[in-house]
Amino acid sequence: MEPLIRSVLAQRALAAYHLGPTSVCLLAYADDLLLIARDSGSLRALIHIVKQSPDWCGLRFNAKKCASLHLDFRGGRQGVRDTAFSIQGGDMRQLGEEASYKYLGSPWCQGRRPTG
Repeated sequence: MEPLIRSVLAQRALAAYHLGPTSVCLLAYADDLLLIARDSGSLRALIHIVKQSPDWCGLRFNAKKCASLHLDFRGGRQGVRDTAFSIQGGDMRQLGEEASYKYLGSPWCQGRRPTG
């Protein structure tokens, strides 16, 4: 996982979401990854990096266990956008405004509307 994590972090300047002075593009724990990007194009670039890893290290991703949540905070269009992402030929589940998802055993966005 370490080479994969380093490959994603190398793109931090181009793809990361900025929280004040901190740039965030990846949260990782054991074999769980959470990719964070400032826009859908940047996220697609990070996913592309992650998709290449099976070619050189034998990782396999289970698309059924993956999910995406695309939040848009630009201008007056705040909300969840319907954007499809895939990994290794499988479509990720798209989370909507009322969806729930468990990440590392904890609820993530459980029935909450995004706020700016």
